[in-house]
Amino acid sequence: MQTVVGKKYYDRPRFQDLRDLMRYVGEQYGDLDAYRYHETPGGPEIVRTYREYVKAIDDFGTGLMKLGLAGCHIVVVGANCYEWAISHNAVVNGTGVSVPLDRQLPETEVVSLTDRGGAEAFIYNGPHHDIARAVASVNNKIRFFICMKPGIITPELQDADPRFREFAEIMQLGHAALAAGDRSFVDAPIDPEAMCSLLFTSGTTALSKGVMLCHRNITHNVYAVISVIDIARGQRCLSVLPLHHTFENTVGMYMMQAYGTCVCFTDGLRYLAQNLKDWKINIILAVPLLFENIYHQIQKTLEKSGKLKLVNIMRKISNGLRKIGIDVRHKLFHQIIAGVGGGLNLCVSGAAAIDQEVTRFFN
Repeated sequence: MQTVVGKKYYDRPRFQDLRDLMRYVGEQYGDLDAYRYHETPGGPEIVRTYREYVKAIDDFGTGLMKLGLAGCHIVVVGANCYEWAISHNAVVNGTGVSVPLDRQLPETEVVSLTDRGGAEAFIYNGPHHDIARAVASVNNKIRFFICMKPGIITPELQDADPRFREFAEIMQLGHAALAAGDRSFVDAPIDPEAMCSLLFTSGTTALSKGVMLCHRNITHNVYAVISVIDIARGQRCLSVLPLHHTFENTVGMYMMQAYGTCVCFTDGLRYLAQNLKDWKINIILAVPLLFENIYHQIQKTLEKSGKLKLVNIMRKISNGLRKIGIDVRHKLFHQIIAGVGGGLNLCVSGAAAIDQEVTRFFN
């Protein structure tokens, strides 16, 4: 058991709702990078600023309102991406209730949860196109199917089922309406206590249960952490966990953005080491298994090089020096730190208990 004594409280804003948070980050961090990502692993880097991000949310949200989706439940499903973040925020910040679904769910489960969630729109990423069509074939309550990626929806499909639309089309619709003075989204009243997100449990032992979260549920969690942990603006956080997961959604998106960090979407676990180095990642949020895997890989490397015993001795020396206020970890362990990108300074583990030896090693 490791006990940390003493807390310093920082003067941080208390957000009334998630739109309040988004407006804050747009004003405070407008020119800073909000997202970095690749469309394909190893492809060109795409960078989006906070100003672009908040504007995109307003455009897409206004587009959803133009479709008549005010107050509706809207499914969002797909791998972590910039469009996912825009879609979810456009729904919760003035349109209706977001229903994020696990992108790995089988078709039958997506069909079931879409119906149980009372969805009237279905926003999805390219790889989920076949599932979206399956939902469309059995669910007449869905008024629109919006694909995040261009080139997926063909004219033939739209002729056969006009409910299918492209993300960019809705974005442009909202952009034009907002420019013409439509404030139906940006001025939509928000009740901080009303449900804004309906998340389903994994359903490993029983039928998935819907968990209802309101704006205040999330913003209170954000404030509880940003008031006691200080993270400098401009730090880079690697997004590994899926955004439909409440841990990643609350901490990896909203909390990180409240600090003005740049969220970098990983290209996948195969590319984790490369992403850490290329983006010089400062912060990782993950489940214990990922940190334990990194720990064991480092241990194996040290054993092969014959340096494990030396590193363990250096750890004891370093811990002793830290007790008297001397921190030489970056000098003593610079090669190990370089192996995980060179800039890593904060690891956040959640969703399960982590091995204390792993915690001590990373510290």
